[in-house]
Amino acid sequence: MDFIQDIKNNTVNGKPLLYYQNENNIILNGIETGQIILVNCSNFWINNINISNTIIALGVMFCNNIYIYGCNITSNTYGLLIEETTNINIHYSNIYDNLFGVRAYDNHNVNAISNYWGSSDGPSGDGPGSGDEIDVHGSFSYEPWLSQPIEKLYKSVENLNKGISYYSIQLA
Repeated sequence: MDFIQDIKNNTVNGKPLLYYQNENNIILNGIETGQIILVNCSNFWINNINISNTIIALGVMFCNNIYIYGCNITSNTYGLLIEETTNINIHYSNIYDNLFGVRAYDNHNVNAISNYWGSSDGPSGDGPGSGDEIDVHGSFSYEPWLSQPIEKLYKSVENLNKGISYYSIQLA
């Protein structure tokens, strides 16, 4: 598959489509977006972002060292589509009401523990539960998972300098 494209000034559901190619050391925090696509990127932080009602909420292809924390990825066809990526960490996020919560191929070291998959018994598909389906090929961890949406388990911490709430003091 060829994921290399020239994409500029596009929207998804009236919100910006964020497309990054060959980018490093980027932090996306609390911004409004309709879709995020990363191609051949490294050292990316995606925090406190809500993406819903699209085909692919978050696409990650040929990347390494990607960190996704405190996001709401709901009501999409694919919550996360991950291809040939190394060292991706997805934590404290709500991933539910998607046809596929995560579809991941040819990846190494995907750590998706401490997420809510839409059911207290965890993800379905390659997982044991009835929540969003995970379809993974490669190294993928999803246990332990959260039994409830993140906002019901943790109180948020607000960074007064930024005016943004976080679900972990480390991110704030």
